[in-house]
Amino acid sequence: MVVGVITGVIGGVIIGIPATVASNSLGAAIDNQATCDNPQELTLLRGDTIQATGEYLIYPMPDGPFRYPPGQLVDGTRSTAWVAKETDDQGVGSTVTLTLPDETDVRLICVLNGYAKGADYEMNASVQVVKVVTDRGERDATLPPLDAANAFTYQPLAFAPGKTRTITLTVLVVDPPAHPDPAEGPVSATMSEVEVWTSSGGRLPFL
Repeated sequence: MVVGVITGVIGGVIIGIPATVASNSLGAAIDNQATCDNPQELTLLRGDTIQATGEYLIYPMPDGPFRYPPGQLVDGTRSTAWVAKETDDQGVGSTVTLTLPDETDVRLICVLNGYAKGADYEMNASVQVVKVVTDRGERDATLPPLDAANAFTYQPLAFAPGKTRTITLTVLVVDPPAHPDPAEGPVSATMSEVEVWTSSGGRLPFL
């Protein structure tokens, strides 16, 4: 039923739109928004076209150092991860920059937070707040704490959408690990994957 009327003026003529129609149109627009679970018509930028650089950890192991470089954020597998350089505050201030192959219309950025390799996410710190800087501006993105329900789920990052050549992620706040075990590996801020979804076609998604 029509519960109200939204009025406006076009060319000097007063028009009315039923409020329920306007509300339904808004709902349809919201329903049609791309999400990490349903990117709709967006295209995933191939990881092998993205250069990822920044601080990371080289962790000493009996058989030699174990590396967690930023390139593992875009290698298409959750069994690897980027781990921030170990500091007293678990990697706050660490930065990763993704360089795209050219200026690209980025519409969605999704992150697989923490170390998503099995139960390892409970032993590593994850990112709680990250600053996302593109050529269009900067935003602070807050991610939910990891638990059994979302530890293996991609989360969207707040950012300034539009054409950009670089995406820089800076760790602002770290969520400590639920069950830290330095003997088993690093406990600094960790992210497993970053997906960059664009409005431009011609690129294949990860298989």
